[in-house]
Amino acid sequence: MKLYRLGELPKFDSMLVFHAMAYLGMEGFIVVSPQEPIATIGYFQDLNTSINLEYCKDNNIGIMRREVGGGTTLLDRNQIFYQVILNKSNPLIPGDTFTLYRKFSQPAIDTYKDLGIHAKFKEVNDLITEGGKKITGEGGANIGDMLVFVGGLLLDFDHELMSRIFPAKNEEYRVQLLQTLENNVTTVKRELGHLPPKKEVEDKLVTNFEKLFGPFEAAELSDEVWIKAKELERHYTSKEFLSKKSREQSGIKIASGINMFEKRYKAVGGTIHAVYEMKSGLIGDVNLYGDFTFLPKEKLIDLEQVFKGLPLDKQQIQGKVEEFFVTNNIDCPGVSPLDFASIFFS
Repeated sequence: MKLYRLGELPKFDSMLVFHAMAYLGMEGFIVVSPQEPIATIGYFQDLNTSINLEYCKDNNIGIMRREVGGGTTLLDRNQIFYQVILNKSNPLIPGDTFTLYRKFSQPAIDTYKDLGIHAKFKEVNDLITEGGKKITGEGGANIGDMLVFVGGLLLDFDHELMSRIFPAKNEEYRVQLLQTLENNVTTVKRELGHLPPKKEVEDKLVTNFEKLFGPFEAAELSDEVWIKAKELERHYTSKEFLSKKSREQSGIKIASGINMFEKRYKAVGGTIHAVYEMKSGLIGDVNLYGDFTFLPKEKLIDLEQVFKGLPLDKQQIQGKVEEFFVTNNIDCPGVSPLDFASIFFS
C-alpha cells in the first residue's frame, strides 16, 4: 500500500485529500495535519444545531461538511490524522463495521502504548484512556467504490476553542460545556506532562499500521488528486451542501391539522435527531440527522420514506425498519431498528 506523509496542509486540504482519493478509486494510507484550525460536521448532522456559525465566521474558522458520520470536530496542527482508503473488495476489510473499527484502531492503540499511554477501544468509535477519557475519535464511510477509515491522535487540544465552536444558548451553558470537555477529553500532553516530537509520534504510527497492512511504499500525490480535491472543496463548503440537513424552524408547529415535531434519541452508536410531521394521526415527512454512522449513507433518505403513512405504533414502525435494514443490507453500528422507532416516543 502507498503511504502519503503530507505534513501540515492549508485550509481543508487535510480532509479533502482522502475524499478525492476515494472518488478516484485510489487505495492508500495518509498521515496529515491541518496548518490552521478548521471545523467539520458529520454527513448526517444539521448545520444550525451542530456548530456556532457566527463565531466561526468572526474568527475565520472554515467549515466543511465531510462524507463521514460522527459529530462536530475541531481540527488543528496539534492532531495527527490517519486516513485509510481501501477498495470495498479488499480482503483486509472485515465483514462488519464493529470488527473493522476494532481492527483498524489497534495501530493507534499501540502507538499510544509506545508513548506510555494505555488506551483501549470503546464502542462505537472512540479510544479512551484507563481513566475513561476520550483520546481519539474515529469514523468510517463508503465513498464511491471505496471504504475510508479515519482517526486522529490528540497531541494537544484547545478545549476552550471547541467550547465556542459548539452552539450554546448562553454563556453559562458554554462554561458548562467547556468543563465537560475538559473532564472527558484528554491529550498526549496532558497524560504525559510533556509533548513528544511530532515526527517521532508519526513514525510510531506508521510502523504500527505497517504491522496491519504490510510494508508501505512512500508516494506523492498526483495532480489529479489535487484537482479533484479542489473540486470537492467547492462542493463541501457550499451553502447548499452545508445546509442539506438544515431546517428553518424547530420545535412544534401547528397549522391546518398538521403537527411538526423535533425530537432526539440517544442510542449507543450516537444521537438520532428527527424532524417530522403528523397528519391526522399518521407520520408525514421525516428528516433524520445526527452523529451516528449509517452505511450505505445514501440509503438514509430511503429510510426516511419508510416512516411515511405509518401510525404511531412502535412495534409496527420497528418492524418496517427491520425489514428495510435486511433488504438494504444496512450497517449502522450501535443503532438498531428499535432505536429508530423509539425516536417518535422520546
